[in-house]
Amino acid sequence: MSAPSIDQLKKKDADSIEKIVAEEAGKLQQQGEEELEQANAKGREFLEEANEKGKEFLKEAKKELNHLEEEGKDLLSKLVAWVKSTATCVGETLTKVSSDAQVATSNAVSKTAVELQNPVVVAQVAVVAGGIGAGYLAYLEKHRINTDNKYVVGIHASIITGLVLLDGYLFTTYYPKYDKKAAK
Repeated sequence: MSAPSIDQLKKKDADSIEKIVAEEAGKLQQQGEEELEQANAKGREFLEEANEKGKEFLKEAKKELNHLEEEGKDLLSKLVAWVKSTATCVGETLTKVSSDAQVATSNAVSKTAVELQNPVVVAQVAVVAGGIGAGYLAYLEKHRINTDNKYVVGIHASIITGLVLLDGYLFTTYYPKYDKKAAK
């Protein structure tokens, strides 16, 4: 019985990473769908509440109109036309806004789920998080870093520049290889 080869270990690691990324993408997609459903429910709730308030407003307006009807038919017909047109305009606007929000949320969740299936994007997120953490630690320790010495500042700047360039090169090299959108 021989030890597994390096290629077998790499394949096994790649398969396990791909499986983990796929599971996380599925979780994120499920979470996105749940958030989309919540947003839809809130939108429906908002529309129903606006509809109820509109009905209450209409009832109050009708009561007032009955009183005004006694004073003059002309004023009543103008006010009814205005209320109807305003209520229609408000209803159409609310429906359009709700529909646009639903489409935008759905598109964002779908695009995010597809992008997070790419291990290069997941690695990019990890690099950004590490950079933020390192920046925060440097901020906390700024009093201990000797910034008067030009060599210290130059070394830090060259390390940061090198890491940013390496990250950019690796991203542009490997992103298309694992891009799920290009396969479609």
